[in-house]
Amino acid sequence: MQEIGEVPRLGYSTNQYAILRACGFIEHYLRDNVDVKRHLRNYDDDKVTFARLINWATKEDRLRGDTRMLLHFVREVRNNAAHNMWLERNYSLDILTHARECAVYVIDDILRELSNEGGQLEEELPTGDGSQELIRHIESEFLWWFDESKHSWVTEFQTDEPDE
Repeated sequence: MQEIGEVPRLGYSTNQYAILRACGFIEHYLRDNVDVKRHLRNYDDDKVTFARLINWATKEDRLRGDTRMLLHFVREVRNNAAHNMWLERNYSLDILTHARECAVYVIDDILRELSNEGGQLEEELPTGDGSQELIRHIESEFLWWFDESKHSWVTEFQTDEPDE
């Protein structure tokens, strides 16, 4: 890993890339599988945000509540990583790494669900429900908390209101 002073650059860019790619896959999956017109009276693609897709998928029982919380964590980290240069990020490499781990967990969950619907997987996915452990890590290590009324994680760095 290449370092400048104490900043591990490669770790930031590798995790950022993984998070951005994972969110792209997950958002595409949700757009294909959520009945958006059921949730919007007047369909407008600009109003279909990743946050809304996550919440709508949960209402349609396409995502479990724990998965929704993990996806909102990944979304928050993705937003910060996508809109800030690596020196301007508020989040540590530990947060980026954990967001990547959460994204992989969610993708595995989606793939498991697709295989239950008759899809074929090339390899065995890890079994077991590690969502509570991932959430506990967010709460205890990073001191974030989930605000159910806003459907979003709250951090000391949050400066704007989340999407609904």
